[in-house]
Amino acid sequence: MLSDMVLNARSIKRWLPLVFVASVIISLAKDLQWYPKWMYQKVFMGDFSLHFVGSGVLAVFIYFSSHKQLKLGGLQLPFYTVLFAAGTILEECSQLFRPHRGFSFVDMAANILGIIVFTRLAKYLSQKNYVTA
Repeated sequence: MLSDMVLNARSIKRWLPLVFVASVIISLAKDLQWYPKWMYQKVFMGDFSLHFVGSGVLAVFIYFSSHKQLKLGGLQLPFYTVLFAAGTILEECSQLFRPHRGFSFVDMAANILGIIVFTRLAKYLSQKNYVTA
């Protein structure tokens, strides 16, 4: 039952470097055309869902790794999550200049949407004490 499941944020933090390195390797594999197209073409909603879930999962790890907040007026946002979102936008824009990649507003939207949805989910789980400090 979900109410019996409690995760420890420290154990989540330990996995962040591995998850980050894996995402960089996947990005490089696509740049170098080592990434078989059938892998993301057979996934439900293809590349969009991979961007959504991949960015979202990494955002959860980032969210639980630091509680530093960015204050914009009356709005408080997780600092490193905002930094990660900006990085995904820059990375997508950099694809304009890479020969085997293509810029896509849909991919950028999927990244940002995944970050927002998964960060909200992480915040909810934290507030309901499914994840402890």
